[in-house]
Amino acid sequence: MEAIELIKLGDDEVSIDWRGNQYLETSASSVLYEALQSNVKGFNTILSQLLEGPMTDEDIMHLLKTEFEDINMDSPGVATRHREWLQVLGYVERSGNSVSLTEEGRKLANRVETMGGMTHEKRVQKLRRQLLETEMDCVPAGLQDLTEDIYPAVKATYPDLCDDSYRCDEAHENGQNQPEWQHAVRDIQQRLADRKWGRIRRHDELGKWLYLPRFDGGETYNRSTLHDEFGGQRQRGISPCRDTLIVLLFTSFSETDEGYRDTIEEDGTVVYTGEGTEGDMAFNHGNKAIRDHRADDRELHLFRTLGDGDVEYVGQYVCTDWFREELPDSTGTTRSAIRFELEPIEPMADVGHSRASEDDRPSSQAEVVDLPDGNTSTERRQTVRDDVVRNEVLVRELKRLYNDRCQVCGERRLQGPDTAYSEVHHLMALGDDGPDTPENTVVLCPNHHIDLENGMLTIDPQTHEISHLYESEIDGDELLVEDGHAIGPQYLAYHNQVIAEDFE
Repeated sequence: MEAIELIKLGDDEVSIDWRGNQYLETSASSVLYEALQSNVKGFNTILSQLLEGPMTDEDIMHLLKTEFEDINMDSPGVATRHREWLQVLGYVERSGNSVSLTEEGRKLANRVETMGGMTHEKRVQKLRRQLLETEMDCVPAGLQDLTEDIYPAVKATYPDLCDDSYRCDEAHENGQNQPEWQHAVRDIQQRLADRKWGRIRRHDELGKWLYLPRFDGGETYNRSTLHDEFGGQRQRGISPCRDTLIVLLFTSFSETDEGYRDTIEEDGTVVYTGEGTEGDMAFNHGNKAIRDHRADDRELHLFRTLGDGDVEYVGQYVCTDWFREELPDSTGTTRSAIRFELEPIEPMADVGHSRASEDDRPSSQAEVVDLPDGNTSTERRQTVRDDVVRNEVLVRELKRLYNDRCQVCGERRLQGPDTAYSEVHHLMALGDDGPDTPENTVVLCPNHHIDLENGMLTIDPQTHEISHLYESEIDGDELLVEDGHAIGPQYLAYHNQVIAEDFE
């Protein structure tokens, strides 16, 4: 028990060691197994071999002697201790003189096989990728404590990647005496908290983090259950949830007696009518919550009502604009209604209409394009916009510095006999509070401008080496940078870690 750090032996007393405390807190067999395989040779080897079939203690002895040259056994005593530990933990079961894997043991053995040969560093790297890609969805929504809630949730989901024996002071020169995977958890958590519309928010209380809920597109939820869990008004179409920093929006996507008329396009874009059954709509309550959600750092989540208390999740939205329109109220009187333009954060499941699958679509695009009739007259409406204003002088000077050549491919696109065309891209968008400075900008051709925005390419912050997802001819090239244009490495890193997070 001392060897695997469950207890500490003093001169005249025995106390609980750090791993013993961890086991007392969780009562998880995986904690003890991690302690065993980290400090005693052979456990992973035995599990892997048991995938081939049952073994006796003598078989285990010969396996250990074969695999480990420094193990010298004349009797199966050590092998028996290994088997007894696996048996007590519930990973093997004995029948006669032989043991075989239990269902849990087979799962663990398969994980061991999958992780076989992976170094401590690789495990931590894989954990980082998993946490970043999933937005740490292993941690439930709500106010979570780092030690009591977040670490246990991560370890329960990724037990094979959370190796307590690999310590932070071993991985880093100035690291602390704690598991390195916990350092990775804190790092990814902070990165996600810095992401615009990420599900993690910092909290004033030390060690506390607010995790926002995530819903599955196209899935059905019970509305009462949503309010029980997250709060908000049960009878309103717009329901701000004070403690969870989300606003729940509900719609039937059909015109109602109160004059509400919500529409959704094929790309998920929604025009959503504000609240208020009689008279002109005002910016209070739910209408104010939608209009100000970006300033308040609140998320908008839209649901379609199905009846019998059920709702279908449409997706997460951001309010990009609003305008007023004359619509009837519940009395039939024409009033000034507020209409919000909502854009989806990401592509979402089909709601309210069907789309052809990839296999259903004819091979010729010319055969399937069916253009709408359009309008013979242009519709006009008054809108209020909050636009970001770029420094056009800076844009012109950057283009002139590069003579409209793309910093990625070096090409100069022409838009006339004597004029060229290029575009200036902000690595950290101005809408996300990125600075309008040369350090945050690159000059690009239209193709590579789109590729950069869509995460198809990344640029190393130090070497400026380009990595492209599909263009092998520029993959590995160095970004063209003219004298006098110092690109900030922090903005390249922001692009790589936030915009192009799924690049690998």
